[in-house]
Amino acid sequence: MRHLLPLLVGVLLLCSACNQAYQTTQAPAPKSSEALSEEQLQARELEMKKALSFAHEYYKQGNYAEAKSYYLKAIALDDDKTLAPHLKRLATCYSSLGNADSARVILRQAIELQPDSWYEHRTLGSLLMASGEKEAAFAEFQAAAALKSDDWESHRDMMRMLKDKAAEAEGITGWDSVIAELDQLIALRPEDQEWGKLKDEILSAHYDPEELIASLRQNHQQFPDDVKITQKLATALVEFATPESYREALPLLDGLIAAQPEQVRFLDLKATALEGLGRIEEAAGLLAKLFELKPGQTEIPARIGELYLSQNNLRQARRWALKSKASFPGYGKGGLLLGRVCEAAVDACAGKDLTFDDKLVYGLAAKEYDAISDPAAKGQARQRRQALEEVLPSAEDRFFNKYDQPRKDCYKWLLE
Repeated sequence: MRHLLPLLVGVLLLCSACNQAYQTTQAPAPKSSEALSEEQLQARELEMKKALSFAHEYYKQGNYAEAKSYYLKAIALDDDKTLAPHLKRLATCYSSLGNADSARVILRQAIELQPDSWYEHRTLGSLLMASGEKEAAFAEFQAAAALKSDDWESHRDMMRMLKDKAAEAEGITGWDSVIAELDQLIALRPEDQEWGKLKDEILSAHYDPEELIASLRQNHQQFPDDVKITQKLATALVEFATPESYREALPLLDGLIAAQPEQVRFLDLKATALEGLGRIEEAAGLLAKLFELKPGQTEIPARIGELYLSQNNLRQARRWALKSKASFPGYGKGGLLLGRVCEAAVDACAGKDLTFDDKLVYGLAAKEYDAISDPAAKGQARQRRQALEEVLPSAEDRFFNKYDQPRKDCYKWLLE
């Protein structure tokens, strides 16, 4: 009891000064237990238990003012056996009544008496964080987590504080600490997808793609049926744009397409992966299927044509360029593609010296470029048109050649 009375007096004086609204009438300090008879000691213990019983009941009901009064009475009667557990509840009473200063003092005293109890550190950290004392709060959260390895709430709050601090700094040094705390949270609560998603967002914003993909793989292993996580991994793999990442993405995309065939985004990603692997026919076929599902997608026909043009399949490239122009007259990439097909036809058909027929085909390309008004394609069309100026039919060419359509067999398909 000799250790408790100075503590009790200090707590009561501070509480009285900090929160006059919640004062209670305090009994005179009891005599030392050494001066009491056996009968008095038993009565004292009975009174303490009775006070504790009332305090617990009021505490459970949320009546913190009454609970506070009875906890104070019980603490005054305590003999160094149950003080610390009651102090943390007393601190909760004061904080709930709006007296955080008294609550912090009581918790610090409780920590002195029970230095190995994590709960007091955790609660004190929360009070300090609420009052803006971030460094002191962080130290208490660290102490709580060190004492209780599965205290995920302390790791959560440390992570949030580190995240705020890293956002104010430059570089990735601060983010390394955030990632470390997130890894702790993921290990402690693997069922909470929030932490893995936040880690992926941070890696995406502040780290290189390989680290993001590694994190997404781990996240996907934990939640293989989560469509959003699978989509993020597949997207990151496709955007990483290596043969290995394309191959890894394909089975993920197949699963996504099977589960949600109406999601054109998955078909689009798979087409990109197939294109990256040089499987052009498969990519073009998939895009054609996509265009059937979403005929309003303006860029798809021209994109298919681009794929065929990259393989020098000029007839198929022209077919899709014409489809693009017919479906979306104001979309300039169809005309741009058609002009490039004409240029590629000359490259394939012309000899060492350009003939009038070759120049006529260049003229077809120039005509396509001149007709483009779409702002998104007009600049490129103008550049290509200017590059053709010296190879277009001249007045002299037209004087000696009295026809307007190319006659070479290798160009006839352009007139179909």
